[in-house]
Amino acid sequence: MALPRGAWAPPARAPGGGGVRRAVVGGTGTQPLLRRRRAVVPRVSSSNQAQEQWSLSRLLPLRRRRAVVARASSSNQEQEQWSLSRFLPLGDGDAILLPRARAEVGPSYELSRDEAIAVQLAALADNDKPFYDHGIEVLYRFANFDPFQRARYFGKSFDLGQFERFRRILHIPAYKPLLGHEGVETLSALQLSERVWKTRFAVRGEAGREQGVYEITMVQRLGGRYDGYWFTESLVADGNDWKAAQVTF
Repeated sequence: MALPRGAWAPPARAPGGGGVRRAVVGGTGTQPLLRRRRAVVPRVSSSNQAQEQWSLSRLLPLRRRRAVVARASSSNQEQEQWSLSRFLPLGDGDAILLPRARAEVGPSYELSRDEAIAVQLAALADNDKPFYDHGIEVLYRFANFDPFQRARYFGKSFDLGQFERFRRILHIPAYKPLLGHEGVETLSALQLSERVWKTRFAVRGEAGREQGVYEITMVQRLGGRYDGYWFTESLVADGNDWKAAQVTF
């Protein structure tokens, strides 16, 4: 029996072994399943009532990830329930298994000042886990500067709006001991105001070959979305020679 124009049809696999695609009867061909922001598919249900529609507006970022097609189990009594956070029903018992979202490490209301520093240093100690320069990325999330203005995060004025520039500075000799370090010693802590602290610490680099001393300034935001969160105002290395580092941006 012919389906009316615009009706939803069972998913078909794209020619050449591509991913699952959504077919629209009477349209101009198949289109990627998650390309449209407001694409709607029916929920898997054993009820004789009309199928409930689900919006995919929150699932857009998943179109860039590899989706695994899973077969939804069913019985004569009731169908197994699938959570939309992991499964996207397609109808006919088929569902796409969505990957779990990666938990991001960053500022949190639950973190105290010392804990916020510890989280950053721990990330730098395992800098390349779970991926290359992940520790530097965590440091960047804690950075308290406007990406559209020059900042003195490293003690000297730089344009740090692009993460790549921030990352490059962490790889110069003065900051290299932080990456993959094996030990941290707090030297001193000074409270400048109710919401501003400076802490000096020393790190022992990988295999003890490098050592560095740094001063980190932490500020607690007041008001707005991040009220009460601790961020890093600056991270300055002792004895750094910027001319030798040849950082010009």
